[in-house]
Amino acid sequence: MHPLEETTLETCVDRLVAGQVVGVSTDRVVLEGVANSRPGANLVVSKDFLLGHEAYGIGLPNNFPRTCAFLNTKIKEFILDHWQQKFRDNLADFATPEGRMPDPNGLDPCEPED
Repeated sequence: MHPLEETTLETCVDRLVAGQVVGVSTDRVVLEGVANSRPGANLVVSKDFLLGHEAYGIGLPNNFPRTCAFLNTKIKEFILDHWQQKFRDNLADFATPEGRMPDPNGLDPCEPED
């Protein structure tokens, strides 16, 4: 297998549909959206093939622990209070939120102030 890298997801999917590649890798919900948006292309998202865990972050300058703590609090509140409904509001056509909710207690801790 020889992985290729493209500049856009659209290019990757076009190559897949054209038979130039055997698969496309990105976030699962993104793949489900792509497959749903091209019903005639017979694209299938594998439920059995998971490749690691994708972590997301917010870049902050060093020595901003109060900003970091504020953001962590707001993200945790969003996950607990709004995440499932926002998922349903925006992604219901592509996937269900069950088993996808981030762990609100799994946020990385903020670095202490120097």
